[in-house]
Amino acid sequence: MAQAQVASRRDKKQKILNTRIAGRGAVLLVAGLTAIATGLATSDPIVTQFGLLFLVVTSGSYFVCRHNLRGLLVHRTAPDCVVASDDFRITVTVTNSRRWLDAFALELEDAALPFWRKGMLVRQLRCGESADLSETTRMVTRGDFPSKSCKLRSTFPFGLFRSELRLRPSLGILVFPRPELPKRLRQQLETQLFEGENIARYERDSSGEFHGIRPFQPGDRCRSIHWPATARRRTLMVREWDRPQPEKFSVVFHSFFPAGKPVLPEGFDHAMELLSGLLFHCRDLQIPMQLIASFADWKPIDLPDPQELKSMLALLARARMRAEHSPQPLIDAIEGIPGHHRIYIISNVPLKYWSKELPDLPHPVVCLDNRELRLRRPRLLNVRPSEEFRNAPPSP
Repeated sequence: MAQAQVASRRDKKQKILNTRIAGRGAVLLVAGLTAIATGLATSDPIVTQFGLLFLVVTSGSYFVCRHNLRGLLVHRTAPDCVVASDDFRITVTVTNSRRWLDAFALELEDAALPFWRKGMLVRQLRCGESADLSETTRMVTRGDFPSKSCKLRSTFPFGLFRSELRLRPSLGILVFPRPELPKRLRQQLETQLFEGENIARYERDSSGEFHGIRPFQPGDRCRSIHWPATARRRTLMVREWDRPQPEKFSVVFHSFFPAGKPVLPEGFDHAMELLSGLLFHCRDLQIPMQLIASFADWKPIDLPDPQELKSMLALLARARMRAEHSPQPLIDAIEGIPGHHRIYIISNVPLKYWSKELPDLPHPVVCLDNRELRLRRPRLLNVRPSEEFRNAPPSP
């Protein structure tokens, strides 16, 4: 019973009906009051009757205009999840649920529709009938959108009053961040694709067993050519191996702001686009992925199947920035990653604030922020020459 009361209150808050007098309605109202005053002053019953008629028409139009929008329902049909800036189809349906009295002169304005066509006009909607509008639109911001505002307007009858019904029908769309790769990283991947070595560089050379010999195909490495078979068949033949397991990408996201540096929350959405770009890149290359993020409480989230991105993209769509003032969680997360993983560190904080805090690792680490990309290579040990080598005479 309590839940039903809460639901009814919520529906009342979502439906707000306002009725205002229009210009011609105000003129008719003033004319009616003036005619009544003039008729009473001059004792002219005809003028008084005309004044009363104007008032009856005005008041009757007010009640008809309000009732014209009662019992109307708005329903939306849209996909449950989309990618930001991608087109999708949405259908808005207006239904007259009343048992009697049709609805006239309806004007719909929906915030979920594209800006070039925000609504539709319906001249007459009979009892039990529906009118729908289907349009292609897009959403540019990530997040969860359970509902959006919608307005139904009417000036029926005579245009004396203007009624407006404000609704918030359910939408239920989860918008994933738009995938984006940095320019330098995208150029690197395109170069590898041109050289035909994009897959081999992400695979472990130690895995896979010999399967047989097959003809050469574009993208095969030269060192895999089987020269005796090539000489026998007079065409390039290569050794075929069982497809090795790809390397796993370990992506670490953080929002570490050193003491005294301003917090920059506006770059967080763009950082989510970088993460989304890496997800789609892993899907294209069939590479498993592991995400360790500050907004996920630094808990590793595995993505063993690169084709199943929905759960990970939903996490990015609902992510909220958590500013941190200590680099220790970031260092602990990096040191716990296995050595054979390819590591990407992404942040909405400029590189100059946190790149020096990273621990020294025996393999390269790709560091990304919203503007820069840097490949952090292992540091070389400084070896001092011995005294004998330092004092040795120069060679002739």
